[in-house]
Amino acid sequence: MLESIFVLPLAAGIMSAVLALTAVAVLPRVGRRDPTFVALNVSISAWCLSYAVHLHTRGPAEPATGAAGPWAFALFAVQIIGLSFTPVYWFLHAARRAERRRWLKGWRAVLVHVPAVYTIAVALTNPWHGLFARQTVPGAPTAYGSLAIVHHLTTFLLVAPGIWLLVSSSSQRDAAPRDRRRASLLGAAALLPLAGGILWSLRHLLGLDIPVNPVPVLFSLLTMLLLYQVIAQGLDGLVPLAAAEAFRSMSDAAVVTDDRGVVIETNGVCRRLLPEAVRGVPLWEAVPALGAHVRTCLSLSETTVAFELEHEGAVFYGRANPVKGPRGDVLGCSVLLTDITDLRAAQHELERAVGEERALDPSARTA
Repeated sequence: MLESIFVLPLAAGIMSAVLALTAVAVLPRVGRRDPTFVALNVSISAWCLSYAVHLHTRGPAEPATGAAGPWAFALFAVQIIGLSFTPVYWFLHAARRAERRRWLKGWRAVLVHVPAVYTIAVALTNPWHGLFARQTVPGAPTAYGSLAIVHHLTTFLLVAPGIWLLVSSSSQRDAAPRDRRRASLLGAAALLPLAGGILWSLRHLLGLDIPVNPVPVLFSLLTMLLLYQVIAQGLDGLVPLAAAEAFRSMSDAAVVTDDRGVVIETNGVCRRLLPEAVRGVPLWEAVPALGAHVRTCLSLSETTVAFELEHEGAVFYGRANPVKGPRGDVLGCSVLLTDITDLRAAQHELERAVGEERALDPSARTA
């Protein structure tokens, strides 16, 4: 018979799995691919489901000590992996929504994953050193060891900034009073897992009788709210979708780079005109003349750079525009190239005709 003590994490685990599948199936249709949201819900689902099974089958011995047997320790390992990666992908998802994409790549992304690697390493080796969790005798309360302190601190250091990024970016994007209230509601909901984690960590010290860790359940409810905000607000998905379609179908060649000048997207016209400008390649290496204008655009950051570009016998009028995030920081550069070869040829022909007329007409030459 199902006991109410594990129904909540079981339901939350199933819901997070459904949210991950929904994000994979639905978000691309509204122009919102978000691997961090999927990874966050997969982590929460693994945490909740393994925790629910642990609550249903637990005995007096603590699995973290290895005394409960290999099957219980394997279940504990799954729980630790989900628990460790949840704050990591919570922070990365918040950074993505706040357009702080520098945290999603390079050494910063590696740094954010370090706390998860640390927690998994010290927790899974706990049967040998006993410094992450300990139990004096089977059935006694489980106490955290000294190595768990680092885990708790790094978790709070990831969750709290993630809340701040999420709420501050929502407040800046949503200027209407109703939208600001929605951002405030999101902030209040985001604080619940943090508050639940603090209470769970200090429950023995405060003398609180909390039978179930509320944090994974609260995280699951929070991600449901996040997904609702994206899907339920039709324009939030419609506008990027329409913009992407306009980008693909425009008659000008268009290329978008990141803040380092590396190509991240091109449209069909650009791919035919500049086949060497592929994703992941610095534009100054693929097309040096065009890359120089992009560098100028990124360095000026406030100014549209206009230029002419000659390429394979054609002449193009180019505009390089800085792309900015909600906080005004430059995220990259967009470049449009308009073919003006015929216009330049007509201008040259007109100038030639005017020159010949003046050569034949003395009065025009005198004028």
